[in-house]
Amino acid sequence: MKMTKIFKFTFIILILIFMFLIIASKSGYYEYELSNKKKLTEEAIERFEFDVKEGKNIDIDNYIDTTVENYNNKVSNLGNKVSNSIENFASTCFKYIFNYINREMNK
Repeated sequence: MKMTKIFKFTFIILILIFMFLIIASKSGYYEYELSNKKKLTEEAIERFEFDVKEGKNIDIDNYIDTTVENYNNKVSNLGNKVSNSIENFASTCFKYIFNYINREMNK
């Protein structure tokens, strides 16, 4: 009886995660971010062309944004730890299941 409750809870959590991902996909957030990057690139090209026409010294660092975002925080680190724990647990379970099946087939 307890195993069915755990299974139902896990299934509901997976459904909710799936729904959140679908909503994020349909909301167009990713496409919005890509269009912003494209806009910034077009503005950099226009600045470059203007500087060439004006005969200014051209340095590539003035036109390309090379900043690297660091997204590490407590929540992302926790997510990585949980993900690694789930991966290790699932791997151990699958090894046990396949070893059990192998033993049963070799009897």
